[in-house]
Amino acid sequence: MRTIYWTKPTESGLGDRLSDILFMSTYARLHQSNLLLTWTVYRGHEKTETRALDPAFRYVDSRLENVKKYINFPNNTIVEPFVQVETYKTKNWIINDDEIRIIRLNYPTFEFALGGGNDPRRFWLAYCQDKVSTYEEFQQHLDAVGKEFSFCEEINKYLSSLPDRFASFHIRRGDKIRSGEIDGMHVHTNELKELNQLTYKCIDVFCDRYDNFFICGDQDEKKKEFIDYIISKKKNIITVPSYLDKWQQTYFDLATMTKSAINITSNRYSAFSRFPSLIGNKRYKSVFQLDQEGYYEDR
Repeated sequence: MRTIYWTKPTESGLGDRLSDILFMSTYARLHQSNLLLTWTVYRGHEKTETRALDPAFRYVDSRLENVKKYINFPNNTIVEPFVQVETYKTKNWIINDDEIRIIRLNYPTFEFALGGGNDPRRFWLAYCQDKVSTYEEFQQHLDAVGKEFSFCEEINKYLSSLPDRFASFHIRRGDKIRSGEIDGMHVHTNELKELNQLTYKCIDVFCDRYDNFFICGDQDEKKKEFIDYIISKKKNIITVPSYLDKWQQTYFDLATMTKSAINITSNRYSAFSRFPSLIGNKRYKSVFQLDQEGYYEDR
């Protein structure tokens, strides 16, 4: 089977990377091919003030050797720290025309950067309509590839202890709360009060439907107020094992959200909570989309 070389793999956070690998693995499958990509070192945001909002463990949980301890990629996908093509090691984005020429001589290529903000329909419209004529058919292929993502034995054992039905809230703050220009994927610092109010309102809605909740996020102090609120409503909180380091919790958080009935992000968008919905429950919403009935659909 031939192998497609993705020359511009996503370089941002883990949720972005895994989401785009899911889309690209499906693309390769539709072309009856394997997918090959390099996993570049996470360098944080371009702007210093935004990079400062990254937690220190982000540079640990994004290392490929750590990811591979906990997460298994789809069967047709080869993810490496670098790939040797003749005399060239692909450790970074490919920017040199001679390097691209060498790679094209050795592999069919996919030379677009996805950036982590795609959803399945947009990806199908942009790259896959020549192979599958309907979105519904593309979704079937995506679902099949999504099922090939799996977790290590330690995580699977933990997952077996989870309740049958629960809702997950991802309290996304950090670099997603910014001043200055907003691109529709973040929340301005002036909107933080509204974001918190919407999160409480969403919790109220789901407390009428669920007895069990999972609350995750990078900043424990930001989660605490919402955890305390749910407990005050006589509901149960699901927790990952207490012995885990913070960087290890990242993978348990992802895995837990694959099992929840719905994932709600307390922000405008989060690939970290969207990805587990793509390979798991298929239901993902933002608190900005609060609509009691609409929360049973993933538009």
